[in-house]
Amino acid sequence: MPPVIPSPSGRAAADVEWRYYPHLSSFFMHTSFALDLKVARRKAGLAQEDLAHLLGLDKSTISKIERGVRPVTLPELCALALIYGRTSDSVLAAVWPDAAADLAARLQSMPTPKSPWGSTFNRQSTLTALGDRLASNAEPYGAL
Repeated sequence: MPPVIPSPSGRAAADVEWRYYPHLSSFFMHTSFALDLKVARRKAGLAQEDLAHLLGLDKSTISKIERGVRPVTLPELCALALIYGRTSDSVLAAVWPDAAADLAARLQSMPTPKSPWGSTFNRQSTLTALGDRLASNAEPYGAL
């Protein structure tokens, strides 16, 4: 359950439609993911120094990642999955729903292409397929 933060209107942040506040959605997505990483590290019995050594980073960088200040790179994400004995799909599970919601919102406001030729050849079929995947709640590891 997302954290409840009161807003000036008196509504809780959890009741807000995130499509109107994408920067807040992104904030909660990153902090939730960061908290999951911190919990996983602690469950594994590792100190920040241990994880920093395994990833080839500084302890301060691990702290930034766990606070949601710095994003995790793809190679770091793969290494974390190996360290914690999880699949990359399970590591991404916390981020997947928010990323899909953000994509669905952006898909609704796609601009029209400036040119009907060139690189826009498969544009409509790609956008239609994306909409279908989002509508069917496709799994993150579906075929490309």
